[in-house]
Amino acid sequence: IRSVESNSPAAAAGLRILDVVLAVNNQNVTSSDYRTTTQAIKNARDSGDFVDLLVIERRFYVPFKNKGVIFDPAYARTIQTPIAMPRE
Repeated sequence: IRSVESNSPAAAAGLRILDVVLAVNNQNVTSSDYRTTTQAIKNARDSGDFVDLLVIERRFYVPFKNKGVIFDPAYARTIQTPIAMPRE
């Protein structure tokens, strides 16, 4: 993740800069480049349906990747977020 817009569903979910996106709506993007991954997110958003991201903090991702660990979505935690941040 290169940026997170304030008052966005991503911000509401706790997405942070340098998080690593592993999957978009159950589509594995671990081998995809930045452009392909962002396009998958935009396509999911523009479909009018939900956007489901499997994300890991970079500080955990790198050592696991170096050890050949495969990430299984079955162990992921789901966070439901609103369309936009609630107004105060």
